[in-house]
Amino acid sequence: MHTLSLILFFQSFVNLRVLQTLPPTIFKGLPQSSTFTDFAEEFDIDTVLKFSKWKHYLTAKYIKQGSLVEGTRDSSSEMNIDEIIASPYNLETFADMLSVDVADAMPELASWNTSVLLNMFDVVTIGDLANLDFGKWSELIVTFAPFN
Repeated sequence: MHTLSLILFFQSFVNLRVLQTLPPTIFKGLPQSSTFTDFAEEFDIDTVLKFSKWKHYLTAKYIKQGSLVEGTRDSSSEMNIDEIIASPYNLETFADMLSVDVADAMPELASWNTSVLLNMFDVVTIGDLANLDFGKWSELIVTFAPFN
């Protein structure tokens, strides 16, 4: 499991504006492998900036946030997330979605079976993806870069 500390391969401080332009493999623990390179290319997440805006991570993160405030929904209610979350999972409550296997719920990730996602990111469920440290670190860098 990765710690929440931001651990980089760099020995000294690097300008965050520069850091956001570097590949996400700067994060210790993110595999520097051909599998990750292929994954990053397919999803256009070849920089820290792009990783911070990766739609699958953001969708999972917002599902988690929604689960905290959702309350009860009418079972016939519909959400406009069917573009990224497959049926029947897109009809579930946000809280229920968190325990669904990412490769089942997100069709675009289906070709990256659970074992590949688990090995690269330690991710199996939407909840795991919502808690992805690499996503959080990327967002932190991108958020603070303009002030650096």
